[in-house]
Amino acid sequence: MDALTKGHIEEFTIKIVASRDVENILQETFVFLKRYFPLDFINIPICDPKTGVLDYKVFITDDGVMFVDEKVKLSVLGQKEVESFSEENIISIANTARNPLTIDIVDHFGIKGIKSTMVVTAEMTSSRYGFLGLVAAGENRYTEKHFKFMESLFEPLSGIIRQVLTLLAIAGEKERLIVENLELKKRLSHRIIGLGSGLKVTMLQLERVAPLDISVLLTGETGVGKEVFANLIHQQSARSSGPLISFNCGAIPESLLESELFGYEKGAFTGATSMRRGYFEQADGGTVFMDEVGELSLSAQVKLLRILQHMEFQRVGGSRTISLDVRVVCATNRNLEKMVDKQQFRKDLWYRLNVFPIRIPPLRDRSEDIPELARYFAKKQAVEMNLAGQPVFAAEAMTNLLAYSWPGNIRELQNIIERALIINQGEPLSFSNLTANISRLPTGKQCSQPEKLLTMDIMITQHIQKSLMLSGGRIEGDGGAAELLGMNPSTLRGKMRKFGI
Repeated sequence: MDALTKGHIEEFTIKIVASRDVENILQETFVFLKRYFPLDFINIPICDPKTGVLDYKVFITDDGVMFVDEKVKLSVLGQKEVESFSEENIISIANTARNPLTIDIVDHFGIKGIKSTMVVTAEMTSSRYGFLGLVAAGENRYTEKHFKFMESLFEPLSGIIRQVLTLLAIAGEKERLIVENLELKKRLSHRIIGLGSGLKVTMLQLERVAPLDISVLLTGETGVGKEVFANLIHQQSARSSGPLISFNCGAIPESLLESELFGYEKGAFTGATSMRRGYFEQADGGTVFMDEVGELSLSAQVKLLRILQHMEFQRVGGSRTISLDVRVVCATNRNLEKMVDKQQFRKDLWYRLNVFPIRIPPLRDRSEDIPELARYFAKKQAVEMNLAGQPVFAAEAMTNLLAYSWPGNIRELQNIIERALIINQGEPLSFSNLTANISRLPTGKQCSQPEKLLTMDIMITQHIQKSLMLSGGRIEGDGGAAELLGMNPSTLRGKMRKFGI
């Protein structure tokens, strides 16, 4: 064991103070302390003694830094012990299996073997404390000499505890604000049209079930706006202040499903350089919206059923069971009951998801809402595209829109209006191409086989590509693609990113 000098302490303190990288601070601290103390690993929890919960944030070993969010509920004796800890600067425990507080911790983590620990305390607020714990295998590993070493290190180490926990809290708050900001934008961008007409029955069902903490299954064709209704259920529930985490089941590769849904620990697999919370853990206290749940494979359905039954899971590469409190809202455009009959969907999972099904009608069944929807999307898209003036509809526009069957529903209507704004460049919107496509359909028995049309995404992509070709690949300036399309250059760049151009 090296001798600890004032010069060593000053050198260490300067190095730490100069860094703002949490992982670097923790690694440097571990390396430094291992020179002067028996040390297998370091842990940093935060605690409000009144709540009796130790919230572990970091573990550091020879293998590196692991960021966690592991809460240990203390026993009555453990809670009294942590209160006494908060009154001392440094605590040394000869055997963790004999102290009420460390017994709770050892039992929670399943730590085996005799351990010694030395703990540094840092007051965060008047009621919250951060701790830095050194742990070494064996009994009585920390001597009076180590205690004196720690007294000389108390000031820099207590500063490190505050610095690390503050930086982690800022990072966590930033992540939370980003999620909340995205949710807020999503909520504000959705307006429900047809509440008193085409969606009246659907809204009555939604208003009844939203306050109840039960699973909801939204059914309907592609493009009817199932995610909008999932947002509305969340907003009208007692969980509205919690997170709403949405994901598309069909978009997650089978090999990544478990790590995406349940998260993973650092080092769980190649590339897992830090701990990551999965979708379900991110939604704790709020709502999970699983779109296209009918796309899950049978093996994935088993994993989902397990978490829905017990509201418990383990992160990939982890050994601790984590409890959840989430509400599940699912959506599908497939007939799950028929899939159950064909053994393509598990019956037990269907029963658990189908507690309260709500059917969202296709646009053709609520044609009275089309004019208002069209005007809303035109105004919204014109603002997003920075178009001058208000969009104008030709006299025949609504007739043409009402004559179309809308197989892509509201999503298709939105895309068609966006394309019309790009193409018409300030001229009145007529949508004559919709009725032209209908009039060209063959007669007789062949009427049921309409001409296959390009999707709106493909048509918009081709139109932008044509403008780029005409402009020689130039986006801005005279003769640029943005000018040819009557769009703001930044809006055009956004469209190009969206369509992968």
